[in-house]
Amino acid sequence: MLILYGSRRVGKITLLKKIPASSGLGYKIDSGENIRVNQILSSNDFDLLSEYVEGFDIVAIDEAQEIDLIIEKDGKLKAFEFKREKDSGKLPNDFVKKYGVPEYRIIHQKNILQYITFNIF
Repeated sequence: MLILYGSRRVGKITLLKKIPASSGLGYKIDSGENIRVNQILSSNDFDLLSEYVEGFDIVAIDEAQEIDLIIEKDGKLKAFEFKREKDSGKLPNDFVKKYGVPEYRIIHQKNILQYITFNIF
């Protein structure tokens, strides 16, 4: 496994796209903001994960850090970000364009008890 980590907008995915093009390797680039991709990657289901990567030499997940938890409850999306300190945040524009604006909460040290007692499941 290779983890390519760096600041936003420095060309990580651009670099990854050039490697397979010059090597003939099969690749897939998905977004961590995609709900289905997010569910697969967080499922801990080895068969599902294996099926997801099958046939590809390189699988890249872009923007995987953007939303920490996405759930669907009663037909509505709920998105959560976990931060050490209370901080402003917003949903990524691509996510909003694709899925609309779900219920969105930032969870931090001062409201973690509300989160724990909030019935999300």
